[in-house]
Amino acid sequence: MVKRICILLTFLLLVVPLSFGAEDHLLDEGGYFTEEERQEVQEVFDALMKDHQIQGVAAFLETDRVLQLNEFLDLFLSKYPGNEERIIVFAYSSYDENFFAFSKGTPGLGSEQHQIILNELSQADLGSRGVSYLKAYFERARSYLETEPKEADALPLPGSDPAPEEEIATTEEVLETEQENQAKVFLQDHANLWTEEERAKLLEKAENISIKEDVAILLATTDSNPNKSSEAYIEDLAEEKFGIDTNQLAFLIDMDHRKVEINTSGKVIDILHNNRIEAMLDNIFEYGMSKQNYYKAADVLLDDAANYLEQGVASDYTGREERKEPNNISPLDGLAGLGLAGTGGLGFFSRTKRRYAKKAAPLHFSYRSNIIGGINPAEGRLINSRVTTRIIPKASSGGGSKGGGTGSTTHRSSSGGTRGGGGRSF
Repeated sequence: MVKRICILLTFLLLVVPLSFGAEDHLLDEGGYFTEEERQEVQEVFDALMKDHQIQGVAAFLETDRVLQLNEFLDLFLSKYPGNEERIIVFAYSSYDENFFAFSKGTPGLGSEQHQIILNELSQADLGSRGVSYLKAYFERARSYLETEPKEADALPLPGSDPAPEEEIATTEEVLETEQENQAKVFLQDHANLWTEEERAKLLEKAENISIKEDVAILLATTDSNPNKSSEAYIEDLAEEKFGIDTNQLAFLIDMDHRKVEINTSGKVIDILHNNRIEAMLDNIFEYGMSKQNYYKAADVLLDDAANYLEQGVASDYTGREERKEPNNISPLDGLAGLGLAGTGGLGFFSRTKRRYAKKAAPLHFSYRSNIIGGINPAEGRLINSRVTTRIIPKASSGGGSKGGGTGSTTHRSSSGGTRGGGGRSF
């Protein structure tokens, strides 16, 4: 069953030529289609071209990465610079079992319609046949194409803005609001910890914070993270979506490693210093994670972040300090240490062996068994005792929730960016 929908089409853009011959309508890297099914697909595309004068292409890909929206659009439009006026694309990626839909020059089949169709596909039980998903998509797309306005009706009114040339949709929730202050928000719920309604609420709240504070916000969950730490996972995702050293707040619930991560970049490092991060984690665990209420965990994070971002940098903020990474022993150092330890051990063994090889000294006179008189062992008696007690106060958390002065511990990401934040296991 499909988990979520996302944008994945790199290989298609690099492989499929500009002209759409019959053999180019379907790219099947994973071997999802039999010869009979390929004929079914060809019939679908032939019917679309005949009835609606629209070119179509489908790709079932074996991929190893996810493209950003802008990256995808740049690649696609560079491959098809206006020579195809009407085109519809459907793709599937094995990397995270996601579908993608894109169309150009289709007034009746815009982003809203794509969204509806893809949501239906994600919930439908279509079995494991790739052709079932592809045919289901194009059957629903055809219904919208049949209702699109005539060419004359589609022309813009005098003085109005022309209709956008391309439409794109995905249920991988990305909000990009074309305003003076653009919202930069990305939500990825691979662990399915939030309902559709909860995702919508989180996105709305994050969008408002992003616009007001000029900060990119990323909310993510995962239940499969075998090759990275939780910190590396959220940093790589945040820098992929929003770049390096930009103003970012990223939040991850890692069900694989059982860890929560808050990660920061840019000015957010200085605003969310160590004490504030710890206070946020306290609230996340008290109101959300301890009750397995994962929506509340993310909601509390956004509330605390909005409060601190509005306050700005604390008046007694002490600045940034590079995290001291643990020293790593190289294989050469390990071998050298092992050799020195072995040499020292052999020397000690040799000296001990020689010492014990000497002849035993004669026994001294056993005075304890031959003594005639003696003194009885001393006996004591407890007369009184006094115990002094003192209460040791608990260590202070540093007043994180009150914005007390402290510094921010930073480190380098795998891409070379400066990152801050902190995490906690559950």
